[in-house]
Amino acid sequence: MAPSQKMMKIDFRQIKVQTSLWFQIKHRKRAILALSALLLSPPIHAQTLPPPEDIPEEILQTEIIMDARSPIDGEPLTAAEYAELQAQLRIAAEDVPGRVTPRLQTLISLLRIRKLLRPLLPFLIK
Repeated sequence: MAPSQKMMKIDFRQIKVQTSLWFQIKHRKRAILALSALLLSPPIHAQTLPPPEDIPEEILQTEIIMDARSPIDGEPLTAAEYAELQAQLRIAAEDVPGRVTPRLQTLISLLRIRKLLRPLLPFLIK
């Protein structure tokens, strides 16, 4: 063999071992860096707490409201007046006749059925 051919001979096993060691060291450094960043950073949950003077939502939900405002004109009402006004509004709403004709009600119900069937049978309804 010529001397130039001897130099061309490369041992690929050594290269493979060297590159795998390099990758292991590189990934180990990244892991150590990430772990140290997590350990040294301040806790995130402590920064997101609400101020101590803020009343929790659970307490506000159980609070009994004694004063109310009229939905009609916004004037202040007592609880009894508010309940009476709500009852009157409910009765007045029941007295209003339906404004939709029976033919239109049928059409609306057919459109709802069509909307329900469209995902199931897309080839029938276009």
